[in-house]
Amino acid sequence: MVKSPFLLDVKKLPCPLPLVKLKKALVEVDIHQQNIQLSVTDKSALKDIPAFCVSQGLVSSVVEDNDAEIVFLISAKG
Repeated sequence: MVKSPFLLDVKKLPCPLPLVKLKKALVEVDIHQQNIQLSVTDKSALKDIPAFCVSQGLVSSVVEDNDAEIVFLISAKG
């Protein structure tokens, strides 16, 4: 059973800090048991986060994209 998402709020942090914080969270969270909900404001994350996830064998999807924030849901494949 998958737990509620691990909430990772890195809004207002400039690139590359959102990615650095995501990497640290992946050490703490069992991604097969719990998804990560990542909230960012840096628009470069729209390219960087999905590319990183693909390189790690993870799935990322944008669940919200507005002027205030971009929210990704990151999970294990399958």
